[in-house]
Order: sequence, then structure tokens, then C-alpha cells
Amino acid sequence: RALRWSFLLSGDLSVPKAFHIVSIHTVSNNIFPFRSGELTFPYFSQALYGVPFKKALVALLSARLADLWSLAVLFLFSISTLGLSQIIPHKFLIALILLSGLFLVAPLLFVSFVDLVAKVPLLSKKVADVRDEIQHFLKGRRLLILLVISLSIWLVKFAAFHRIAKAYSSNSDPGYWKVAVASIISEIMAAAPIQTVAEFGMFEAGWTGSFMLMGMSKKAALTLGFSLHVTFLLFSFLLGIPAYIWALIKTGVEK
Repeated sequence: RALRWSFLLSGDLSVPKAFHIVSIHTVSNNIFPFRSGELTFPYFSQALYGVPFKKALVALLSARLADLWSLAVLFLFSISTLGLSQIIPHKFLIALILLSGLFLVAPLLFVSFVDLVAKVPLLSKKVADVRDEIQHFLKGRRLLILLVISLSIWLVKFAAFHRIAKAYSSNSDPGYWKVAVASIISEIMAAAPIQTVAEFGMFEAGWTGSFMLMGMSKKAALTLGFSLHVTFLLFSFLLGIPAYIWALIKTGVEK
């Protein structure tokens, strides 16, 4: 992720600085309600390293659009690999496939929407600037590199989750693509406009329901979902708290 931010903000944010921001950003997203932790990325990028707020915000939007595309590709590949059409209820599966299709074209839809808004007289100047920034990120070779990096991020994340799942599954292997499917559904559940403390309940519901649909017992699925979430939270705190402390020290010294 730090590599992706450094690529998007080339010249403004080195990989070590981006890693510092990522650590703050990740733990904030896990704690703050309704994904408001997303705003810590442009805020701290500007406050700590002088990255223009608008540029960092557009980079964030571009990264999230690339994430949607990556999740759609991985989900569609997963269900075709696992033959989930024989397991998951058809109505639920169709809804997920349609959502994945929407995710696939999200970058194009977003750029088209911004381009349309830019034609509104009262908004044209400010929105046109944002449109130009977005088009800089989401076209040609830069778009291809962004999508490859984003896809790699999720493949590595699911690989980490798979390793954790194997450790908590009593020497049985739930399978990489099953963990990927469950994780993607959990991400969608956690993004829903229903907020709990540190998103407890939302991730577990996604993981537990998905693993049960794929043949795991309720107890094992619930235990695994809870274990994955706790491990992920502890890791984000391990990186995030020192990153926050360093940010306070850095801003205090500069003042």
C-alpha cells in the first residue's frame, strides 16, 4: 500500500513516508465510524509531509476505485474457480455478480460523473481541476500500473488471511480462494452504512456467513471470523499507535 501511495503521489511522498501514513490510515479506518478514517490520509499527508490536500484526496479516490475493480476481478475469478454456483443461493450469487460488474466499471462511471458535473456552471472551475487530477491517475500506463499494484495488494492480503485461517482451523486448510471470497464479502459488509465499535460484528457476519455457505460449521466459521478480525486489529494497532505517536512528535517539533 505504501508503494501504491508513493506511485500515485510521485515526487511528494516517498515509500517510508507513505508507510507512516498507511499505518495511521489503517488503524483509523478500523476505529472511526462510517469510514471517516479515510480522511486521515489526505489530512496527515498534508500536515506531516506537505502534500497538497486536494492531490492526496484525489489519489485516495483513485486508489479506492482501483480497489473496487480488483475486488470485482478476484470475486468473479473465485466463484468460477470454486464452483460456488452449486453452493450459494442463486439470488444472493446473482446480486454479488451484479455488484461485481458495477465495481468493474466503477472507474469509468466515476470519471464520467465528474466530467458531467464539471459542466455545471457554478461548479465548473473547482470540479474541472479535480477531473483533470483524476484523469491524470486513471488513464493509460498509469492506470494499468495502478490496477496491477492494487490487485497485488489484495492478493497479498488474502494470502495473509489464508495463513491465519490455516493456523486457526485445527490443521485443516480452508483454501485460499474460499478465504478470498469470505474476505471480499466481509469487506462489503464492513462498508455498509451500519457502524459498530471497531466494526465488530460486520466483518464476522461476512466471514461467518460465507464460510458456512461453503460448508464450514457455524461454530468453526464464527471462531475463524472472530480470530481473523482480532488478528487484523492487533496488527493495525501495532503499527498505528507508534505511527500516531511519531506524528504527534513530528508536528510538535515543527511547531
